[in-house]
Amino acid sequence: MKLKNNNIDIFCQVVDNFGDAGFSFRLAKFLKRTKPQRQIRLFINELKTLAQIIPGVNPERPMQNIEGVDIIVIIDQEVKRITHLQFASLAIESLSSPIPEVIRKHVHKDVELIITLEHLSGEKIFESMHGLPVPNRQGIPRYLMAQGFSNKSAGILIEPNIQKTINDVNNSRQKWRNKFLQPYSSFLPSDLSQIKMGSIFSYEHDFEILLTNVKSGDDDMLLIVLGDQSQVSMKTALQYEQTFWLSEEVAKIGNNYLVFPELMPQEDYDNLLMVMDFNFVRGEDSLARAILSGKPFLWHSYDQGDNYQLVKVEAFLEVLIKCQDSVQVFTQYVQLMRAYNWRKTKTDNDPPPENYFHFFKNFATIHNWINKLRQDLILQGGLIPCMEQFIESI
Repeated sequence: MKLKNNNIDIFCQVVDNFGDAGFSFRLAKFLKRTKPQRQIRLFINELKTLAQIIPGVNPERPMQNIEGVDIIVIIDQEVKRITHLQFASLAIESLSSPIPEVIRKHVHKDVELIITLEHLSGEKIFESMHGLPVPNRQGIPRYLMAQGFSNKSAGILIEPNIQKTINDVNNSRQKWRNKFLQPYSSFLPSDLSQIKMGSIFSYEHDFEILLTNVKSGDDDMLLIVLGDQSQVSMKTALQYEQTFWLSEEVAKIGNNYLVFPELMPQEDYDNLLMVMDFNFVRGEDSLARAILSGKPFLWHSYDQGDNYQLVKVEAFLEVLIKCQDSVQVFTQYVQLMRAYNWRKTKTDNDPPPENYFHFFKNFATIHNWINKLRQDLILQGGLIPCMEQFIESI
């Protein structure tokens, strides 16, 4: 399909987490880097969330340009100005965010193609929907694209020159670690070379067992705990330990340290994942970034009620099983991933046991699986090349 122009308008509805805003801006930024000459605009319903993870975003400004992306807030007092804009030939409904009703008819006057971009999932049903037309009353060509892990999907969002990014960060691993830990250096050992470092970014979770396993493990650890839900959950668990608070941001249990920094910019978080020994991540955007980090990780899927998130976890494990090379270690990993993602329901009150020892013991083995999956996904090309090829094929 030949479009009149190369410009793209992305529509994002921020619901209740960083993933909606973070993914949509990341998509806009990478699209701009791929072809700098085209105009990329991100229409979004609020900026407070994005401002917490993207430096330079002013939540009080309804229109601004950040990293070459025009960001426009759709609020009542700005609708009249927005409706006078010339809209792009291609509209992307990011993570199934519909084009807002207040400007929809104006968008439809200019748009030639609408892509409804689904959430990242390994579920087969999403693969089966990938590339299918979506009926609409206006008769505008509209198609669904499903992010996923196989060549039957659109792949995952990968930046241009990803291999260079990986090499650059890995070659400056110590520099990045020093940057993240420098504000807390006076409370930490001067030599951290023998300490395993991990990041934790999760939804609400009981971390008592994790802390027990960390204390009695073979390696001393330093955990960087990010985000309000992770930090509240971890501090609650620390109340049941003999905890020494060295400052408001640094705690110590046994020979292990926990650091509680403020939420960091998106690109810093991407780099943090790459220089840690392991990561706990939450949501779909962070899942993709954890895979691209190549490091061992546990994924906390968004709670969708009645433990449906376990369906998404199982779908991801079905992908990862193709990369594993140890049935025993993979079985232990599966058991932990299921237990970590279990939530209490009305009909099931007994949580499955969590055991982190095997995860900590087998970093090298799990590292190999994640690296293989990363390389497979990079070779597939990623979301943006897939989207461009799909549009050409229509």
